[in-house]
Amino acid sequence: MECSVGVCVVVHNSYFETRYCIENLIAKTKVKFRWYIVNNGSTDSRIIDYCRKLCADSGGYFKSIEQSPVSVAYNHVVRIVGEEFMVIFPTNYLVNKNWLEDLIHFYKNIDNTGAVSIRTGFEKLSFVPLLHKSETEPEDKLLNVHLNDNNIVDGIMFLKPEILLQTGHLDEHIKNSGYELIELCFRISAHGFHNFYIRNQNVIKLLLSNEVLFPVRSKDGMHELKVHIEAMYKKKMFKK
Repeated sequence: MECSVGVCVVVHNSYFETRYCIENLIAKTKVKFRWYIVNNGSTDSRIIDYCRKLCADSGGYFKSIEQSPVSVAYNHVVRIVGEEFMVIFPTNYLVNKNWLEDLIHFYKNIDNTGAVSIRTGFEKLSFVPLLHKSETEPEDKLLNVHLNDNNIVDGIMFLKPEILLQTGHLDEHIKNSGYELIELCFRISAHGFHNFYIRNQNVIKLLLSNEVLFPVRSKDGMHELKVHIEAMYKKKMFKK
């Protein structure tokens, strides 16, 4: 696919989960993109060092700022991103195969699109890739889209940075992470653009370790993540 894409990620501690989600994001697409990673006041040097090296090795962009509402970090990237498309990617999501290919394909084939999102969902994905070596993929391979009438964005957001020149940047007064994207979608609609989400793609949200403590600690970060997910199953916070 001949286009340029910048992926914006804002990180804050939670080294093991953030690293796993970033590596999952890379593994699930063949599209080349440029990283724009903003460290939003992390106190864990491991995630800072990992993201700095990732950007240095791949020609990406890395910046550390004082802890602020996440919209401040997103807007920092919006002002400098030079690619045709921009992905706003929360670091606690796991994506499915061809996530970026589907976003690009849909955006390019529908007129007057403002933003496209991949929403959270459980019916077509499982935690098998996390807990075992096998992997399940959605049965429906066809691109299936739906007009996002209620403007809810609880996953990945994909748009052209030039759209924000018309609608304005993200609202930096909104402190609750996620709400700034919903508010932006309403402004995109008010400017006459349409917001959509892709039905045959889902992302799964992980609770980060600085929000929920792991019941077991070990030196192996992947084992910690496995234990964390299994604990969420037991608490019935995730569906199998």
